[in-house]
Amino acid sequence: MKKIKKLMVIVLSALMVIGACAVLTACPPPAPEGHDYTITIYDVDGTPCTWVTGVQACKVSEDGGLAVCYTALGQVDENGVAYLDCGSDIYTQLPEEATYIEIHLFGLPDYLTFDTTKMHKGDSATINLRYKTDAELDQASSGDGTGEYIVNSNTIDNATFSPYAVANASEYRLKFTSSDQKIYFVLTAPLAQNYKAYVVGGLNVKITQLCGNITEGVYIGENTQMTARGENCVYNFNADFANQVFYFEVSLEDAADVNVDGIICFAYNA
Repeated sequence: MKKIKKLMVIVLSALMVIGACAVLTACPPPAPEGHDYTITIYDVDGTPCTWVTGVQACKVSEDGGLAVCYTALGQVDENGVAYLDCGSDIYTQLPEEATYIEIHLFGLPDYLTFDTTKMHKGDSATINLRYKTDAELDQASSGDGTGEYIVNSNTIDNATFSPYAVANASEYRLKFTSSDQKIYFVLTAPLAQNYKAYVVGGLNVKITQLCGNITEGVYIGENTQMTARGENCVYNFNADFANQVFYFEVSLEDAADVNVDGIICFAYNA
């Protein structure tokens, strides 16, 4: 008898919940079986990209421009796939009128990009991340990256010194045409902050922070900690005051990387 009473209580409780859902609009509707948009993202090495922090849809207007961009809510799963749906319930991210969209991705490093991807409702799309081309990378404001050392000296001859003038939060092409080539950069740090210079694309290089200044001479110091080397290496440095000037020499560690396209980046080091 006790078991029968307990079963009746469970049934009555379930009926009360169903009745409440029939009255209250807050009860969630059933999850959609299909999806309006399916986006699959692959990293530069061809593996599923799972680290993208958000997938955003922007409504494409009749003239081909972007009418409105919606909140980036699309989550990427372990297969690099994100789903976006239209509707007005908790399972959807887009309004019903979002029938033609352009996809934007959040969380990409600045040296990566992808080709413009537009989709109609019901479409599936594949996005392949790629390194930026020369046209998409930043360009130095001055200099040609060259310099020659004074004979039997560790000081660069000012008459030959023409480092690429680069900016923080920017990316530049790094390509060596010979195994003994050295490429020079100068960065004026905008703030007293931690920074980093780093290389992507697989190049095996050595980054050396130079000492001195353009007036009294720029030279290689004896502090071995002022270098970083290896494939895709990162050099960390700190500006003690705003507009402090830093000079860098970059050279190859592996002759096989001659004529290989790489990218060097300058950024805040969070």
